[in-house]
Amino acid sequence: ERNSINLKVFPIPANDRITIMVDDNQHIQRVRIFNIIGNTILDSSNGSSTIPVSSFKNGIYLLEVSTNKGRSVQRIVINR
Repeated sequence: ERNSINLKVFPIPANDRITIMVDDNQHIQRVRIFNIIGNTILDSSNGSSTIPVSSFKNGIYLLEVSTNKGRSVQRIVINR
């Protein structure tokens, strides 16, 4: 399922880092960020809920978060 987890991401737009919040019974297993043409910009499986984005160019990206309960895709905006 593409959006099977409850996901909150802030701040949007982001300039330095984003924070990912999932429900208490979920554990982040993988975070991937794609640009608008589908190239992987970041692929992390360290379980962190804070993702640095200061090196990203301004624009719209897709954030995919996988947990032990499923995965969700959300659009994020980087604007410095």
